[in-house]
Amino acid sequence: MASPVEDIKARLSATELIGRDVRLQRSGRYMKGLCPFHTEKTPSFFVFEDRGTFRCFGCGEGGDLFTYILRRDACEFPDALKLLAAEAGIELTVQRKDPVQEQTRRRTRVALEEAAGFMHGFLKASPTATEARKYLIHRGLSEEIIDTFRLGYAPSNGSPITDHLRKLDTDRETLRATGLMRDEDGPPRDYFFNRLIFPISDRRGTIVGFGARALGQTTPKYLNSRESDGFHKGQHLYAFDLASEAIRRAKSAVVVEGYMDAIAAHQFGFQNTVASMGTALTVDQGQLLASSGAQRIILALDADTAGATATRRGVDILREAGRDDGETEITFRGLIRHETRLSVDIGVVALAADEDPDSVIRSDPQRWRSLIAQPVPLADYYFQWAVTQHDMSSIGGRRRAVAALTPVIAEISEPVARAHYYERLADITKVPVDELRRNTPQPRIHDSRSRTTKPTPPIDRVEEGLLELILQAPPDSHHLVGQIDPSNVTDPALRHLLGALLEQPSTGATASWNSVLEQLDVQSQERVAAARSRISTMPPLHGATFANALQVALLRLRERRVLEELRDVAAIEDGSTAAARSKELGAQKHSIEMAIRELSVLTHTPSTRAT
Repeated sequence: MASPVEDIKARLSATELIGRDVRLQRSGRYMKGLCPFHTEKTPSFFVFEDRGTFRCFGCGEGGDLFTYILRRDACEFPDALKLLAAEAGIELTVQRKDPVQEQTRRRTRVALEEAAGFMHGFLKASPTATEARKYLIHRGLSEEIIDTFRLGYAPSNGSPITDHLRKLDTDRETLRATGLMRDEDGPPRDYFFNRLIFPISDRRGTIVGFGARALGQTTPKYLNSRESDGFHKGQHLYAFDLASEAIRRAKSAVVVEGYMDAIAAHQFGFQNTVASMGTALTVDQGQLLASSGAQRIILALDADTAGATATRRGVDILREAGRDDGETEITFRGLIRHETRLSVDIGVVALAADEDPDSVIRSDPQRWRSLIAQPVPLADYYFQWAVTQHDMSSIGGRRRAVAALTPVIAEISEPVARAHYYERLADITKVPVDELRRNTPQPRIHDSRSRTTKPTPPIDRVEEGLLELILQAPPDSHHLVGQIDPSNVTDPALRHLLGALLEQPSTGATASWNSVLEQLDVQSQERVAAARSRISTMPPLHGATFANALQVALLRLRERRVLEELRDVAAIEDGSTAAARSKELGAQKHSIEMAIRELSVLTHTPSTRAT
């Protein structure tokens, strides 16, 4: 039986749907118009009615109707599915959720939302919030930005927040789940007192917790909702829900430390800014950024000692989250080497010791614009750090600097830049470039001649094969799964499923999948169950075997995207544009085929190309 996604694609006309937003004109067998996703004067946006797809040869956007709606409306897959199902006249099967758990989640969400509105109203109108309002005026916040971020105030006397929620018949278990009440050592009372309140939302804009800044001499200065099943601060970035569309447009994200840093940035127009909420960047936050659509991530943390430490930790996290499949080369001896590269550009904003983003943005917005436009490149940042941390006059110091810097240089994707940094390292360590290259840590090199390929039944669909791989991922491979970019997956249902998995904390594959499955529609649950059934008879994959198999699957996805674009380029019948792009894509296709063929030998999988 066809899935709802397939039914929708079969019933809807890409030309008719996209034509409501874009003025399309016939160009040969296809339709073209001005791209709705970037500014252009000459049409480079094509709709292929026979395939139900679109592609812009100006900005590179392309995909099916689901991709179009997701990009146009900046929504999640379930919303796009509902919209297109209604358009196609298809009734979706409603999934059955655990009624008790769902009711608990719903009550908690309602209580958090109600509390946020209550505290926001208290800040805006209550006489007891006068000092809080004066503080915000002193910090230069406008009424509009206060409303946008829904800032609130928790009074210093009584327990008005708890009392308000109890008047709405909120039960004690729900109050505990919100983190707004404490009753472990006495009668129920508010958790926050005399504090400015910052609602914290997930990527969809749903409030999951609160941050709070003390007003007066209360300690600690900053306090957050207590960790619970519904709130883990390290899984969220402050203002990500407000910044996500700007990040996609700018293809860059700026990470600051505090709530006020992020708010100031948004008030002055830097809306692709998020905050790590006073802590060093976590693995989950790094993965959230890596999947945000940003091609450049800029760390702009405070310049004090704690900020410098957080910056170093954040850079390491982003390096791990932003690692790409890299390149596979064949050495002159016939050996295979896979080199990891970074898929995102990472930069660091250098601030003076007495500065923070909030103060710079308010005093000199143009200087801030220049700082984030030209951050310190990742390699330069590491060089600066290494020189200050190691005694370059001693052999031991130079050895430690080489050990710290060669892995960073190896990740640089551009060969000329990579060569430049090797020469720079040679200058400061007095070690020849050839010796540095030989001492650069490399993944294991395998002798392809000593292995024979054992054919396995071909996988009909590349993306089903990827799903099967992820479902049998070893517990210690979360960092590898986190490298997957869901945007490379063309099936919108699977793309959503993978995106949901990557949003989960790194608590083990089983726990993550169970959490994801609870939120999926019936068809997706059945799809996962079928994939699990298929892999139940397969031998488990571990370590390098799993890593190589995953690389093959991702390369096949990339190959298929290249083949699709080659087909689209051939279809537009524009000689000058098509010839140049065709040559470039052909070279990419050849490189990917070589990489798949060689890696397939290592993983004992067939190198049949994706179709």
